[in-house]
Amino acid sequence: MIPLGPGEIPVNGDELTARISAVLDRALEGGGARPKVSCEMTSPDRIDLISIDISQVETAGTKMQRPTGFTQLGAAEVGKLSVKGDPTLLHGAPVVLRTEGTNVPMAWTRDDHGSLWLVPARTGAGAGGDASGHVEVAAEIAQIERAAKVAIAAMAEQQGAKLKDLQLKITPAGARGLAIRADVSASKFMMTAKVALTAEATLDDNMNLRIARLNVAGDGAAGAMVANMLADKVRQFEGKQVDLGQFVFAGARLRDVDLQVDNRVRLTARFGA
Repeated sequence: MIPLGPGEIPVNGDELTARISAVLDRALEGGGARPKVSCEMTSPDRIDLISIDISQVETAGTKMQRPTGFTQLGAAEVGKLSVKGDPTLLHGAPVVLRTEGTNVPMAWTRDDHGSLWLVPARTGAGAGGDASGHVEVAAEIAQIERAAKVAIAAMAEQQGAKLKDLQLKITPAGARGLAIRADVSASKFMMTAKVALTAEATLDDNMNLRIARLNVAGDGAAGAMVANMLADKVRQFEGKQVDLGQFVFAGARLRDVDLQVDNRVRLTARFGA
C-alpha cells in the first residue's frame, strides 16, 4: 500500500513523487535520513516506476495508520516497483529490506478519511505481462535484541519499572515460524525481578507475520509482580499481524519461501510468475 495523502490522482511522475514523499516524510519523522522517492508515470493507468528508498530511516515510530475502508477509483499497473532499506532502522537496529516487483497491478483508492492510496490488486497478467517479484528481509539477532531492549524498556517505564538486562533467543518453529524467548531482568522499588517472555511468529502467504502464544512468567514473588505489571502491555500483541509488505506487495501470494535462522533471521520469497 502506497499513501499519497489528500488530493486527486496525479497526472505525471513529478507529482506522484512529491505526493508520496510528503506523506512518508510526515509519517517517518524519527530523525536521521529521510525517505527517497522516485517515480515515472506515463498516465494514471500506467506507472512506469515507483522506487522508495528508506535506507537509514527510523521506521519504529511511524505515524501512518492503515485505513479500514476504501473506495476504488480506477486501475493502474506499475512496470517496476521497488522498496529498499539497506538497511532501514528499527529502534536504531539495522534491518535489511529489499523488495522488487514488475508489472504489478494496482488500484487507485480513496480511504474513509479522503486520502488517496495505491493498493496492490490481485496479481496476474497485465499489459506488460505477468506480475512477479521477490522480497528479502534480514536482521542480526543481536540487533533484534537491541531493538527489543528499547521497546521493552519503554513498556517497563510506563509501569514504573526499569529494564536491567534482556537476552533474546530465536529458533525455527516449522517452515515459516519462529519461536521467540526473551529473558528479562527488571527492577522496581529496589527489588530486582526476572521474567521470561515467550511467543511464536508465523508468516502466511500474504506476507503477514502473526504473533501468537504470548506468555509472561515471573521467577519468584518479585518476578510474578513484574510479570503481572507487564502482562496487559504484552498481551495486546497477541494475535497481532505485522504486514511485512504493507507498502508494496499486500495481497500478493508468496512462493519459494525460505526462512533461515542462525546468528541472524533471513526471509526470502517470490511471488507471481
